[in-house]
Amino acid sequence: MDNIKLQDLKIFLTVYELGNSKACAKTLKLSEAKVSRSLNELRQWYGDSLFIRKRHGFIATEKGKLIYQNVKQAMQLLEQQQPKANGGKRVITVGISTTLSVGLPEYLNQCLKGQLDNYTIEVQPHQLMACKKVANGELDITLSHRQCQQMKECLSQHKSIVEFQNIGSGNFLYVIAREDHPVWQQSLLLENITPYPFVVTQVSGFNNQVDPMEIFAEENQLPFEISTKVTNLASLMECLLSSDGVTFLGTRCAADFMNRISGLRAERLPDDQYELLHQYAPRPHYAIVNRIDPITSKLKDDLVAFIERQIR
Repeated sequence: MDNIKLQDLKIFLTVYELGNSKACAKTLKLSEAKVSRSLNELRQWYGDSLFIRKRHGFIATEKGKLIYQNVKQAMQLLEQQQPKANGGKRVITVGISTTLSVGLPEYLNQCLKGQLDNYTIEVQPHQLMACKKVANGELDITLSHRQCQQMKECLSQHKSIVEFQNIGSGNFLYVIAREDHPVWQQSLLLENITPYPFVVTQVSGFNNQVDPMEIFAEENQLPFEISTKVTNLASLMECLLSSDGVTFLGTRCAADFMNRISGLRAERLPDDQYELLHQYAPRPHYAIVNRIDPITSKLKDDLVAFIERQIR
């Protein structure tokens, strides 16, 4: 199991709270087989049975109880960032990476308030082929982390309906680990971080294939191991709390979110270490691709302002 999925965590919470896998399947409208597979994958991930089967249902193990507290806290924080039901309003679909998703729906909906009250925001995970998804109408506006040849061709082909705006590169990183992690007992130098299991927080188009830390360690012949790769902050939180893993986050909103989790700590990587890291690999780059119409063009300006505050 390479990554804990949000659905797996929801299944765990529901089984814990209902004490019954059948009731969980019914509540989440899943098959019992799916619930069983999910629990088995989580058991392998945590190296614990998580639940003890009793005559009248499941009872959590001691480790299961601890995991429940951590996951429940993270889910509650994430739910606070989700937009409310659209109430018949037109939905504007925004593609954004997980490291920028914290607080974004609320911010954009606030920007629309009083000006475009018939619209609401739906945020989706950022994926590759951003330009094509906007041109096809799957997204109204999306983040892009690279302008490859495929992107240039798409923009040229659809220049009457799609536009591109460069924002710039990230200027910093935050180190995230358990608050009692030994990494905090040393100076925050890259060479002091590489010995610990590294959790890659994947961003499509930037580090989904290779992470800059991996390149840095290889170039300097330093010990380095990627323990896992995650695609959402709930999975990241649980990985860090249950291991000696360390990760990097390049946005203020994501680092602030993790710092609010009991048991985790976030500290900015010294600027000289950030420059050293990116001697070997490009910095994360940010740009916006959107459909050309008055609504998304107005929203684009608000989105650019939000991103700039998070990366500079």
